[in-house]
Amino acid sequence: MKFFLIVLVIVFQSSFVYAHSPLKSIIPKDGIVLNKAPVEIKVYFKLSAKLLKITLNKFEGNEVKLSKEPLMKNSKNHSIPLPPLKPGIYNFKWRAMSEDGHIIKGKSNFKLE
Repeated sequence: MKFFLIVLVIVFQSSFVYAHSPLKSIIPKDGIVLNKAPVEIKVYFKLSAKLLKITLNKFEGNEVKLSKEPLMKNSKNHSIPLPPLKPGIYNFKWRAMSEDGHIIKGKSNFKLE
């Protein structure tokens, strides 16, 4: 009986941990220096998630207006179109809801020369 309970706890905990849809990758990669302006930012999750909020700010504090179209779509792969960007350092922040309802967030920076 104890063995069954231990197995049940392990299975429950591991499925709970993986339900948070961790970030798989982001393009452009964090810290990258680019010679050409990207036309989009791609956010990849291990499991489906809904983007709730996205912001892009130039280092000097100017916010770049982004389309709200990518928001609230349940997907593993999200693509955020970008307007033409001028050289500078950019900070991208995102906030999403994983399939289990938990909020996940992150940020990434890139430099455009």
